[in-house]
Amino acid sequence: MTSHSQNLGISLCAVFLLLGIYLSHGQETVPGDEGVKHFMVLLTSENEPSIHASLDHIRSNWKPGYEAMLIETLYFSLRRKVARELIDLLQSKTGKNYGLDSGRWASRRISR
Repeated sequence: MTSHSQNLGISLCAVFLLLGIYLSHGQETVPGDEGVKHFMVLLTSENEPSIHASLDHIRSNWKPGYEAMLIETLYFSLRRKVARELIDLLQSKTGKNYGLDSGRWASRRISR
């Protein structure tokens, strides 16, 4: 399998996970929420300006349901720079500091 095919496969898995999280947290987000589109950009785009625009949108329009989606995006992020920015956003919105430890971020979400 080529690197591109692997990246596409991982991205598709992540999209389905994000959709599942989105649907399971429906009380915190609204169907058709524009934020979901921006999470997809974070997972699938390699365009830096698009990634930064999506991060800015999520930061500016934060909703509690975005926390789980951001953690899943972090887990599947293949770009370390993007992962660092996701961590910074999580830390600023939650007040927690687990660094790049996606397991601790996920267990925080589960233990609530």
